[in-house]
Amino acid sequence: PGILHFSGHGLAQGELVLNDESGQSAVVPAAALSRLFKLFAKKGLRCVVLNACYSAVQAAAMAQHVDCVIGISGAIEDRAAQAFTSGFYAGLAQGESVQNAFELGCVQIELMNLADADMPQLIGRAGVDLNTLRLI
Repeated sequence: PGILHFSGHGLAQGELVLNDESGQSAVVPAAALSRLFKLFAKKGLRCVVLNACYSAVQAAAMAQHVDCVIGISGAIEDRAAQAFTSGFYAGLAQGESVQNAFELGCVQIELMNLADADMPQLIGRAGVDLNTLRLI
């Protein structure tokens, strides 16, 4: 995929929580996912959206390999996370740059009069201009 979106839970230490084979919660360290997405980046993955609390640590690790990654810097309310996603993808669909689409996502949180508009964090891989990067 060109874009990978994870919506779920994260821990304050920066780890994501996934379900294992038996349906139990399993913590995934940042280094493991970073290595996984390094492989996918070679196959065309350009953007990862980690719509989970405390995922900015994961985002920073992944941005070493993927053009742009969005993480959340703290605990975010579900409605704010959903509002961000709505604005971000609407921007991308209209052909906006990743930076502008990101800003639209943050503004969408504010337009809904929700807190946490400062929680989403956009991180670009070194050398990538997020103001000109378009994913469509």
